Amino acid sequence: STPMIVYLYDLIEQRNIYANRQVTEILGYSPEAIQKMGTEFLPRLMHPDDRIKVAENIIRLTNAQEGEIVETEYRMRHANGEWRWLYGRDTVFSRTAEGLPHQILGTATDISDRKQAEQQIREQAALLDVTTDAILVHDLDNQILFWNKGAEQLYGWKAEETLNQNVYQLLYKEIS
Repeated sequence: STPMIVYLYDLIEQRNIYANRQVTEILGYSPEAIQKMGTEFLPRLMHPDDRIKVAENIIRLTNAQEGEIVETEYRMRHANGEWRWLYGRDTVFSRTAEGLPHQILGTATDISDRKQAEQQIREQAALLDVTTDAILVHDLDNQILFWNKGAEQLYGWKAEETLNQNVYQLLYKEIS
């Protein structure tokens, strides 16, 4: 009844033990097809650029406290060949006699739409840097979200120095 993938992964056997039916909706594979992939599941479906990040996630789980949740974003290949961005939340489900993680219980939420929107915003922001006009964007709390090159030239601060600053406090310092 959840919109996310719920899975149980065996670190020792390097295979997925369980995946709910949402894996079909999100990745296009039936739970049975995932099971049949065995040890080839992650190498076959994981985006090559995300393998190190997921391996680091396993190391973080090795050192995790009981009940601690480790989060990461990564890509998996859909059955149709498209890459899907997933937001994973993992915890150690069981440990070996030596205390090392044995099985990981996790959820994976499809965040592909969000990642695509973020990319579009980055591309549009890059277009705003072409102009020499000063353009700055702030949220309802007056925290600066965007500061283009024109604003850098006018006010003298680099964008990274201004992001998340209060626009009025920053500009007041400039005036006084």
